[in-house]
Order: sequence, then structure tokens, then C-alpha cells
Amino acid sequence: MRRAALVAMAGALLFMGCAFDTVRQQTFPAMQEKGGASVTKVAIVPFGMRGDLLRRGPQNTTATSEDVVKVITRLIAEGLQSRGVQVIPADDFGLALANAGIDPSLAPNRRAVANLAAFEFGADGVLTGEVMRFRDRTGQSLAASSPASVGFTVTLLDAPAARRLWSGTFEETQQALSENIFNARRYPGGGTRWLTAEELAKWGAQEMSQSMPVAGGY
Repeated sequence: MRRAALVAMAGALLFMGCAFDTVRQQTFPAMQEKGGASVTKVAIVPFGMRGDLLRRGPQNTTATSEDVVKVITRLIAEGLQSRGVQVIPADDFGLALANAGIDPSLAPNRRAVANLAAFEFGADGVLTGEVMRFRDRTGQSLAASSPASVGFTVTLLDAPAARRLWSGTFEETQQALSENIFNARRYPGGGTRWLTAEELAKWGAQEMSQSMPVAGGY
């Protein structure tokens, strides 16, 4: 019995030591070619929509798809600014793209987007993104019948070359403490309450902005 208890305890400690990847990351060869150098000024392209958000819209909320995309874009911008990164907001950069007749959603225009960011704004990085899912919880913070679920992905390009440097994906459906005590404790509030979709998105945006290979300091 004692040996079984020790084995169980060791397994629990090992499980607690396992890292949960809040943001799935990928670094591209161009980052190594840059010697791992971080970007310092980022122009944000207005985020797009795909997947569930494009097909069905946000769920269990009165917010529109456009509202959700703007909120997540703003949260990521704020996260980068908190690290001291200079940010060209999506509204400003989107207006400049429109005035230049550049559609950032078209892959062949990626170089033109990066050129505009570099030569008009002095940016050495461009951030693009898509929101895939935004489902609010059903119920209250202490008694939800279904949890919030949020998904979005971002890609960091260098400017003006428009080479992919890094990408990150956040996809999270909140788990209950009873389902996975170690995973659930990662959430704001330590998993003791059910988050709204906006709270989940804010946490994801913070994790995303902290994961990016950028260097702050004004």
C-alpha cells in the first residue's frame, strides 16, 4: 500500500511538472537567418475571421464577429505595448493599406504590406492574425452549463522582406477543476470560476504577446 501511494505521488508530481502549452509556437528559418534578432516596432494588420467565427459567428453573446476580432486585435496590441514594443494600431495601419489600395487578405500582397509598414511607418515587423472561434460560457461564473471557448492565430513577418518569422496559435476551451485539476489551475482565478469568452481571450492575448520574439524599450 505504501509503495503504491509513493508511486501515485510520484506520478502526480511528474504530471504537475509537465508544461501546458497555452500558445503553440512555430519559428521559421528566417528567424535563424536574422540571428534570432527580435523586432522592435510592429504594424498590426486588421485581423481576419475563419472557421467557426466566419461560418456561425460568435456564440452565446450579442457581440458581432467584427467586434470580437477588434477586441482580440486590441488586446494583443496592448500586450505588446506593455512589453515596450512600439505598435502601429490596426485601425491606423488598416486605413493606410486602404488608401494605398492594398488588400492584406491576398497572399500576393504580403510584400506590399510589409513594404508599407517599413517605409511609411518605420516598422521592422508586421503582425497578421485570424480569429477562428469565440463562444461565451452558458451560465454564471460559479455554475456554467457550457464553458467559454476561444481560438485565434497570429503570424509575425519581418519588414520589408515579408518573411515569416514566427507564428502562434491559442485554442482553449476552459476545463473544470474536476476534469483536470492541474490544467484548470492555469486559468485566471486558478480555475475556481468559469471565465467569460472575453476573459479567456484576454488571457490568451497576454500569453500570445508574451510569447512573441519582440524586443521592447522606447
